[in-house]
Amino acid sequence: MRRLLFLCCLHTSLQAQPLCPARVLSVTDGDTVNLKTSEGVRRVRLDSIDAPEKKQAFGNRSRQALRQLIPPGSQLQMLDLGQDRYQRTLAQLYLPDGTNVNALQVRNGHAWVFTRYCRDPAYWMPLQREAQRQHRGLWHDPSPIPPWNFRHHR
Repeated sequence: MRRLLFLCCLHTSLQAQPLCPARVLSVTDGDTVNLKTSEGVRRVRLDSIDAPEKKQAFGNRSRQALRQLIPPGSQLQMLDLGQDRYQRTLAQLYLPDGTNVNALQVRNGHAWVFTRYCRDPAYWMPLQREAQRQHRGLWHDPSPIPPWNFRHHR
């Protein structure tokens, strides 16, 4: 019951924060972009997901997929959720039609749910399971290596 109450409060608090208009300057990899906002240029880490590293299998494809979704010059909305330990802005990004970019990366098999830092597993995990069942993107590989394991073994 406490967990359900916590998730409801978390979901409500995320929705209550204002969206900030932003323009895409560049796509660094499958979960990091540089955006221009009213506050200046911000390096943004897509919240709750983890994409393959550049030197990892499928890393380049993940970056290309994000770049197709939000090419440089694109306008979008950003929900600022704070900063990570590298001083990047953690955010949910939304296309003009309201589609969650972070969720598309997971649903299309271009990123994992970052379970360690995921804010709402009940929302995110079904997207990943759908991608796995449909063998989308990185899930074509029978045993893809999560980026957190790849970074640990470098």
